[in-house]
Amino acid sequence: MLKHLAIIIVGKQNSGKTTTLLDFCNTYDYKSVSIFRQGWRYGITPFKDNYHGVKIVSYFLPSSRSEREKSLKDTFSELEWLPDFLFMTEQKDGAEYERTIRFLRQEKYHIKEFLLGEDNPDLIWRRYESKDAKLYLEHRTEAIADYVRSFILSRI
Repeated sequence: MLKHLAIIIVGKQNSGKTTTLLDFCNTYDYKSVSIFRQGWRYGITPFKDNYHGVKIVSYFLPSSRSEREKSLKDTFSELEWLPDFLFMTEQKDGAEYERTIRFLRQEKYHIKEFLLGEDNPDLIWRRYESKDAKLYLEHRTEAIADYVRSFILSRI
């Protein structure tokens, strides 16, 4: 059984990957994040509507490994541990995308990708007008949270 979860928001540069993760973090963290730091751990409460006391410590990489030009393997070798819950962004055609997926598979991560782009049939993952940002981000955040909740519940 795969015990770790990696949520990856995949899209082109400036497609809203980091904005989506920030909104998720601010919705499910017990406090608001104003500066989204690279590699910080946040206490996420995915069951907050019913069980606010259930918190998971999650590790966030809001800049893609391709944009940072640093592999995920190198990122975690500096830490000397692997997070149980990883939330990150990546570019589908980025230089580090394949290495990132390979590393996560080798380390027994369950990988869930949410693809941002015009070719996604689900409208909430497409580009939106700024006036609709709140609506789109709310639906994206809930889609991510639903997946996290399902993952946790399937292992209890």
